[in-house]
Amino acid sequence: MPRQAGSLLVVGLKRPLIGRNAFVEIEGEDYDGQSGATKESSNDTTLGQSIAGTSGSYVYFENVDFSDASASAVQLRVAAQSDTSLELRGNSQTGPLLGTCAVTATDGAWATQTCPLAQTTGVHALYVTFDNDSGASLVDAVAASCAVPGVWPPSDVNGRLFVDGGVRSPANVDVVGRQAGSYDRVVVVAPLTVSFRRDTSVRAQLAGLPGNPRTILVSPDEQAKQAIGNNVLDPARRADSARAGRTQAGDVAAQVEAVWN
Repeated sequence: MPRQAGSLLVVGLKRPLIGRNAFVEIEGEDYDGQSGATKESSNDTTLGQSIAGTSGSYVYFENVDFSDASASAVQLRVAAQSDTSLELRGNSQTGPLLGTCAVTATDGAWATQTCPLAQTTGVHALYVTFDNDSGASLVDAVAASCAVPGVWPPSDVNGRLFVDGGVRSPANVDVVGRQAGSYDRVVVVAPLTVSFRRDTSVRAQLAGLPGNPRTILVSPDEQAKQAIGNNVLDPARRADSARAGRTQAGDVAAQVEAVWN
């Protein structure tokens, strides 16, 4: 049977229910309420709509019947660009924790992943909260961001190799575009704005954002460029670059405030 959900919850095989049966598929887009989540096309011929969310957003499903026998696992149909996690709670966003699902990156392809669920019985509202916790420390994340090919080797984070995201795009602003309708203000701070390809430049990606959000791009002014110099990786330039950036911050603060507020 074709599946038509972005988040597909399957915790068993059978049991009649009053409300939703937790032991058959629950289609993600059929939620009863949400905060910060959006419905969008799954871009898959075997799927219909999917749901997407940012850190802290959630959807909930009323009257999910886990039966008296209880459920002990949950299957999720996911398409994740990076490692993330979902929290499942009962009856409210801050209710009893039923399970934390560590979702492994699928490079955007759809896949089914399984995670354990606390023994849960009875009928509950089921809250699914999106998180952006990848399990990587700040030090590891910064090290990966500095791993410029040819300059520094790829950084190993939890068994996966990462390189500087600037190899793909200077600021990867188009990631915001995948969450259409989620943002009405976008502030980009980009030390570099040029790209190997015109369509991945920061300005091109900003111009291509859907929904016409208010945007501003903050990049080095002439004084900052002189402080940075021709070699952006020169450690001798760090202090002067930082001072120039601090000065420029005062100059653009009002412009950023106008967009943000």
